[in-house]
Amino acid sequence: MLRLFLRVLPNDGADWVIPALIAFFPLWMAWMIGAFAFRNAVRAWATLGGANAAAFLMLWLTHHAG
Repeated sequence: MLRLFLRVLPNDGADWVIPALIAFFPLWMAWMIGAFAFRNAVRAWATLGGANAAAFLMLWLTHHAG
């Protein structure tokens, strides 16, 4: 998500990397805490793996779109 956000900024967001990492830290913590909300490991792996695959697909699409 962070990379998608930085991609739309000038110079691929090079000037915004550190502030963006600090700003997105609470979101990352929420994802880590949310991983413990799943009832079993299979559901956690499937959901988080699917979300990861979707994020990489979006990065790939934006990279090849221009």
